[in-house]
Amino acid sequence: MTDKILPPQQIREIELYQKNMGVDFQTIPCNTEDEIIAAARYADAVITLMQPYSRRVIENLQNCKLIFNAGTGFNTIDLKAATEFGICVTYPGDYCTEEVSEHAMALLLAYARKIIRIDRAVKEGKWDSFEKREIRGKILPPIFRIKGQTLGIIGLGRSGRATVPKAKGFGMKVIAFDPIQIAIIVNKRCYTGSTLRVNGKNRSGLQILLPLFWIGDRAEKFANASFAVH
Repeated sequence: MTDKILPPQQIREIELYQKNMGVDFQTIPCNTEDEIIAAARYADAVITLMQPYSRRVIENLQNCKLIFNAGTGFNTIDLKAATEFGICVTYPGDYCTEEVSEHAMALLLAYARKIIRIDRAVKEGKWDSFEKREIRGKILPPIFRIKGQTLGIIGLGRSGRATVPKAKGFGMKVIAFDPIQIAIIVNKRCYTGSTLRVNGKNRSGLQILLPLFWIGDRAEKFANASFAVH
């Protein structure tokens, strides 16, 4: 394992696996390619958490048959190189799906209801009064109800799909775009399009549930959204 040192409970579980299955499990925290190569050169399988498994690293893994990313996705693993060298790459598919979806909705609601700005104003003593109307006069206007507004979801992976029923629970209209799954239909109301356009006329919110590398120079396409949550 080329990630952090494990807590005592997990170490005890691994020791049990070693005893019962004859597995030599080593935890060697690594940050650089050279450190990974030195630690995992002769490993049969490796567990990583977003460490850089580039082509250079993979070429130097002499016995490796499996790279398991304990996080989500394969952003830091060269899949083409792994395929060429016969290495299977995998990750826990449902890891943090609901948590990401819940957090995305929490950020959307916090922004829409101006929770952060109001909280900051209260802590600074900007109370409402006839003489001082900081919150009601300057921060709140304009503020709109969530129900009936349009939420655009960019990226209909597990987290994106998990967000759809949550948004509909607040009475939002949901549309979506996915660069790969362009024909997905969710409950006949949430649909994906083959082009990416964001229209802010209906005070739309936008949730981007895709890796940062995909967004790149596409960010300008999101300029018309009332707000964006990544």
